[in-house]
Amino acid sequence: MPVELRRIIFTQEELCIALATLQRSDGKGLPQGDIAALKIGEDGSLLISITVPGSDQPSKKTLSAEQMSNLLIRFCVQNKIPLPREGEKSSVVHENGVALLVKSGDLEAEAADALARLNG
Repeated sequence: MPVELRRIIFTQEELCIALATLQRSDGKGLPQGDIAALKIGEDGSLLISITVPGSDQPSKKTLSAEQMSNLLIRFCVQNKIPLPREGEKSSVVHENGVALLVKSGDLEAEAADALARLNG
């Protein structure tokens, strides 16, 4: 069975657009304000600093790796970037941004089958 592996890479700008959309659509998720800084954790989480009008201190919010993946999936759907319905999706750090990894099929089983065929 074929295995599909995709890496969809998001720039900081695209990440800010996705977060701004989340701010507008989900009142309980992120406070309203300007995104001042983003820091992507090694575990795929995201620390967001938001400048809130009328406050001297920026508001800080952390999205877990799972929330980050959901945010990127939502961005793909809204921007008509095709994703398979089935398949494993996860976010990872990629150079100066973040990437959504999409895996369809059983890569480990396919690799084991290929190795078995090579070994005879």
